[in-house]
Amino acid sequence: MGEIKKSDMVNSKTVSLLHKLSQTKYQGLKDTTDSNYEYLFNIGDDLGANIEEGGDVDVNREEIFIKAKTAKETLETVSDQAHEFFKKIKKKIDTYKKLELISQIIAAIGSSAILITLLNEFEENKDMKFKLQLISGVIATIGSILSIFLNRGLGAWSFNRRNRVEDYDNLVESKLRSERLLRDLVPKIQIFDALEDLEEVSKIINETEDLSEKVGVLIADYS
Repeated sequence: MGEIKKSDMVNSKTVSLLHKLSQTKYQGLKDTTDSNYEYLFNIGDDLGANIEEGGDVDVNREEIFIKAKTAKETLETVSDQAHEFFKKIKKKIDTYKKLELISQIIAAIGSSAILITLLNEFEENKDMKFKLQLISGVIATIGSILSIFLNRGLGAWSFNRRNRVEDYDNLVESKLRSERLLRDLVPKIQIFDALEDLEEVSKIINETEDLSEKVGVLIADYS
């Protein structure tokens, strides 16, 4: 199968995401795994593998099989639960858009022709004119501040918060990617004992790790 080092095929983010999305699947997989490989399910283990003192070592077939099954369970979970996160992201976007409309209405009222007309009507009454100017300014300021806050929530200030619309698009892409990886991985698991070259399986495991890291960050705000 060629030399595959433990550090060349990690799955810590995959394990963490499976634990986060489905503790039932995580525990079921852990419970049915040989106790010699329980360390593969340690949450937060950077390598997802025991690296012996003295350097990295080759990974054996059993460990690759366990990591492949973990990848499969995680990919299925991402695909199955994506729709729930679609709803959560869309709900936040819709809420912000509704509030944004309200902020625009408030800002418009603050600078409306009605208030300008009232100011002209009280041209001689300095006290009333000042009060109307103050009210107009406060309303306009509130509308502007609310608009800025909402734009920030939607992600307009990308250095402070990810764009929620982009979150939605990235989740769609992640779902499609998880389904593609599943199509490639499942047949290989089914004939795993007959496979001589496990490089492709290793590649899929690493791609799943990359996907799991991105999805984990993506759904953090919506869990």
